[in-house]
Amino acid sequence: MNQEKMIKTAKVLDTVFRIARKVALIALIVLVVAMMAITVVHLINPDATIGTGFASLEVGSVTFEMMPETTPTNRQILVLTWIISLFAVGCGLILYDILRQAGKILDPMKEGNPFHPSVSSNIRHIGILILILDFVQQITDFVLSAYANHLISKFLPSDASVLIESNFQLSLTGVLVFFILLLVSYVFQYGAQLQQLSDETL
Repeated sequence: MNQEKMIKTAKVLDTVFRIARKVALIALIVLVVAMMAITVVHLINPDATIGTGFASLEVGSVTFEMMPETTPTNRQILVLTWIISLFAVGCGLILYDILRQAGKILDPMKEGNPFHPSVSSNIRHIGILILILDFVQQITDFVLSAYANHLISKFLPSDASVLIESNFQLSLTGVLVFFILLLVSYVFQYGAQLQQLSDETL
């Protein structure tokens, strides 16, 4: 009965992950199309300003707040948006691969074989991807903070009313999750070895 529940749950999760992969892929395509549209707008009218009134934008650990007299230009917004989008695409591709690896883990479970030799390696692979994803997110915050300072010193007038807050902090969450998944992979690897010994005995 427990094996039947495991197989049923694995099939449901596999369907969920398949849908999630499709949603992630569509989101990446939409993002690329949106960036192309914004770039075309900038090429058509590079001197135009975007938005009126008080503007606030929060991205990661960086918050931009601008008063009406310092509304950013298309060029400033375009550079910021490209920075965000490039890192977002990178994170999206990593997330897509994580979901793909999760699907590989579920494949043998759908057949009632949770201790297949490939499961442990796929779990380690996911751990590495999560570690990379956490690193990319922290790099994104750092780059945005650096660009914020560059924005103040190079693009905006010295008397501009701009508030930029950066709460960048080094996070070890990805490292912690990586080691937890590494330990879990060892458990499944040991289980696979026991399963192999049992099969050879039979």
